Amino acid sequence: MRLQGHLSRQATVGRFVLEAPAQIQLVAGVTAPQLRALLDESGAEEGSRLALFIDPNQIASSEAFIEHVIDLLSKTASRLWPNWYTKEDFSAYKNDALGRESLKSRLVAIARDIPTLSLPWARAATELAMRGAPPRPPETHWQIEIAQLCLAIHRAGLVLVFDLDLLPEPKQATGLVHALETIAEKAQVPVVALCAALPVFEPPYDRILNHAVTVSAVPNAPQTPRDFDEPMGEQAPAEIFLAPILGRPHPLSEVERRIAKAIEADEHLRRRFHYNQPVETVRGSRPRVDLVWPEGSLVVELDGYADHSRREAFAADRQRDYELALSGYTVLRLANEEVLRDVEMAVEKIRDMVKLRSLWTSGSI
Repeated sequence: MRLQGHLSRQATVGRFVLEAPAQIQLVAGVTAPQLRALLDESGAEEGSRLALFIDPNQIASSEAFIEHVIDLLSKTASRLWPNWYTKEDFSAYKNDALGRESLKSRLVAIARDIPTLSLPWARAATELAMRGAPPRPPETHWQIEIAQLCLAIHRAGLVLVFDLDLLPEPKQATGLVHALETIAEKAQVPVVALCAALPVFEPPYDRILNHAVTVSAVPNAPQTPRDFDEPMGEQAPAEIFLAPILGRPHPLSEVERRIAKAIEADEHLRRRFHYNQPVETVRGSRPRVDLVWPEGSLVVELDGYADHSRREAFAADRQRDYELALSGYTVLRLANEEVLRDVEMAVEKIRDMVKLRSLWTSGSI
């Protein structure tokens, strides 16, 4: 018997996914790019989960797919190191006896705030990360690995999102569905499976259709996500996408982290800008922008060629700029390659725009 529900509001879809219980939740009628954009508009708070999008890949057996998931979680955690558990910075700890002992004491304190944190795993995994090795302690059960890597990536936990429509062959569905059921049940990690339309009520999908939800058509629903803002050769593996990141530089973006560090080091710019914030426009949209100086109505966008080479992404950005301009914002676009090549020159452009907007808002020009 299907207990199918419906979601119609955009913000409702994002919150529904982030608040999913530790089971498989089938969501039909929304694509992965649409969901990424909806998560940006979900109004998620700092303490809410993040969604990690994982490509199902061409893996037939459930065991191989679980290993694939652990490997991608490990790669994501490695890219985040030395910043784990959302706000913990381990960069000051050296890989020596004193550093490792100090790190153990720090982890004990962190465990007081995260009751599900496994201290044995955290100690072993951080020591591996300090040596530049994958944070995969040997002889660790796979369900502990998944649960603990999720916490290392984000202290409130993750929702793992998979797009069933990306499966290259229908016969792979049996192994995938079994793997997703096992991950949700054993590792107690919420799993959301996306599909364009509800599958036929027959194996293997019959086991996950009971609580399926269909997203109703929403006018002006976003068709493409905000781009990851990384140039070619600098972004995370294509099968990994972490969202929503709000109020801080994206932890997987070298470009965002580098520009944020340079801005905070500049006495004229520090504390002016907010990162990855939604901006209300007069057209009723809430685009999430990379950097915004609200008092000066200045938006800075960091653009990567790989994302903006798509026709639909290029058109979507022009529409965003138009709506922001109507709302009184000036938009400065910086190429990712420019930031990586000469971050000081990029900051100089931001500084010039801040001076200009300051004169404009004060009525001097």
